[in-house]
Amino acid sequence: MLTLFYAALSVLYLIRRPIGNVSDKPTNPSGLFFVLFGLGTGLIFLGANLVIGEAIWPKIAIFDVPGTRFIPYMAYFFLGVFAYKQQWFTPSGYNPSRKRWLPMAVLSLFMLLILSNKKLIPGEIGMACYALSYFFFCMTAVFSLLAFFQRRVGFTSSLHASLSANSYAIFFIHYSVILWIILALRELQWNAFVKWLLVGILSTMVCYSVARYALSKTPMFSAR
Repeated sequence: MLTLFYAALSVLYLIRRPIGNVSDKPTNPSGLFFVLFGLGTGLIFLGANLVIGEAIWPKIAIFDVPGTRFIPYMAYFFLGVFAYKQQWFTPSGYNPSRKRWLPMAVLSLFMLLILSNKKLIPGEIGMACYALSYFFFCMTAVFSLLAFFQRRVGFTSSLHASLSANSYAIFFIHYSVILWIILALRELQWNAFVKWLLVGILSTMVCYSVARYALSKTPMFSAR
């Protein structure tokens, strides 16, 4: 899906170059903006569930995409584009507060866990409650994590700079690398969490090494 979103953004950029411009000065979103974004993505998810159902994955060219989540996920992708244009996460821009977002994330997770039980509120009303709690949790979790990483990991180091420079290449190759590592470890009768941790460590090391020492030399992924 990210590949499709990048392609859509590239087409928009070719049609209208100003889409890449940033605001003259950072702006701060209002609380109403986040409420409407959560409602909008939740209602789209609800409508898709009522029409096609969560089990349906339509095919777009060679891609299989989750029908109920494709448009909400696209909304998050372009929310990132909008945040960049408005300079949200610059020092004088919008910086999410953990004290505000974390309690909302915990509360929305609690509601989601309750409303995931579709027997509690059956029918379309129950589905609506589930859909809205699902995407309000998505939104509050995203901004809680942004707040945490800005505060705890928001510093410059040589490792951070190198990871950032190679992140685009890592994005393109990580899926294939992860699949091969999973296949290699599949027959091992180890604890599932240990295997998950090992896959994460190995895939990060392999992807970073390939991106830095091989792909960064190519025109497509060169930082120059």
